[in-house]
Amino acid sequence: MQKTAILSLRQEIDRLSSQTPKPNSPADREIISYPNKKLIQEAFLRGILLVTIAKQNFTELESLVVQKLYPIAPYICARSLLESAAVATWLLCDEINSKDRINRYFSYCYTNLIEQRKYFHYIGNTQKENKARIKISDLEVKAINAGSDVKKDKKNEIKYIGCPFPNKTSLIENQFKVPDRYRVLSGIAHGTQSFIWAHCFKKIRDPNGGEIGYFAVNLDDQKILLKGGIKFLEKVVLLHHKQFGCNLDATTKCFKEAVDRLNKNY
Repeated sequence: MQKTAILSLRQEIDRLSSQTPKPNSPADREIISYPNKKLIQEAFLRGILLVTIAKQNFTELESLVVQKLYPIAPYICARSLLESAAVATWLLCDEINSKDRINRYFSYCYTNLIEQRKYFHYIGNTQKENKARIKISDLEVKAINAGSDVKKDKKNEIKYIGCPFPNKTSLIENQFKVPDRYRVLSGIAHGTQSFIWAHCFKKIRDPNGGEIGYFAVNLDDQKILLKGGIKFLEKVVLLHHKQFGCNLDATTKCFKEAVDRLNKNY
């Protein structure tokens, strides 16, 4: 497969996409009907940011696979693609009301700010850690003013804002029905020996008995990553385009042609 195959898909998706809802689209109607228009716009835009991240992950995944040089990196990239696509579909879901969307938005923002705070604490950046704490306090006030729940424990520490953020494995199972695949990708990302041995090593028989192995590109597995990745990307892009009133027929055709190219070349 030529390297430009997925890049051309990405370019066509971007051409068909819109960063703002088209008039009378589902997202446009929801924004108009919600009292706090700025807040519901922020919720939609956070989902769109994750769609963009998923598209970038897929582009980079294709680049890694076609080079046939990296035994591990494509799996980590595929894991990031799956995570970002799953959270995006959760935020952009077309089967929830505005209140639930706002709650999911707050939940996602709070979870990310907690991760930022921990990261800055670990690297010893006290200034940025304190900024993250301030942002969490501001988010709490913003959520309370919006009528969202702020759940605290007995020590008055925040448990969640808006709603509990779902476990990643459960979220991926609900959105894409592939929890086992996610566990494999996570196992490789975390260096689990059995997964690394199964997917990133080439095994050879030792003349003296037993097996030995060395890092090697498992191209068959990596091709599967591309074919699976395009399905995840298609679902989240179609949801984005449906919510924002983009051309769904053209988007569907675009993905069908890309899938045909993948099947032809692989």
